Amino acid sequence: MNALQSISGHGVGRAVYGWATAPNGSSIGVLGESNSTQGTGYAVYASGRLKALGRSYLGTPATAPVDGDLNNGSISFHLDQTNNKLKVRVRYSNGTLKTATVGLL
Repeated sequence: MNALQSISGHGVGRAVYGWATAPNGSSIGVLGESNSTQGTGYAVYASGRLKALGRSYLGTPATAPVDGDLNNGSISFHLDQTNNKLKVRVRYSNGTLKTATVGLL
């Protein structure tokens, strides 16, 4: 890597890597990757406000999140392709869990 990098065998490893200068085509300003096998690593972790201008793309796994991975006041999406449904798992600020289902045409 030619920029900041962090490699951590234990504890917390953090790094910011990337820049984008191409006026068109494919470019990535910040690229994050986590190889955590215990569900505690995040490729990109933001605390506070996060602003994305332009089109945003999110990968949606085929399975529901583990409830313990949802913090209070958070949401997670997953895609039920068999039944043509987008599902949103929500944990309210008081810890209550709910699931919303959006039918896809």
